[in-house]
Amino acid sequence: MKIRLGFVSNSSSSSFILSAPNDKPLTITINVETAGIGSVIVTEEELQAYFVDEYDDEYAEDPYLKARYDEALEELHKGRKVLIGRVANDDDNVLSRMLYENGLDLLASADVKIISGD
Repeated sequence: MKIRLGFVSNSSSSSFILSAPNDKPLTITINVETAGIGSVIVTEEELQAYFVDEYDDEYAEDPYLKARYDEALEELHKGRKVLIGRVANDDDNVLSRMLYENGLDLLASADVKIISGD
């Protein structure tokens, strides 16, 4: 008997069977950092470069963008990393579509702060 732990990439669907204790929710953990939906920022220089690349220098003049930049910078100063990305309902990336359809609440936890989620 062959046991496969991954799905066939050229198939339109795949079946699976999972088991979990009755008193615990069945959860899936995804490493968002490696899922291809954003950039992981760990320094102020990386944050500034990202904003300049995405918005030119206009981000400093736009109150909304400036507030997001300042909030992200504050998190970096606390020793935290920041993930900046985009999701879309027509993306080939399954995680991107899932987050678009269900919202960033899927990522929220005691350790994860949602700075912005349009």
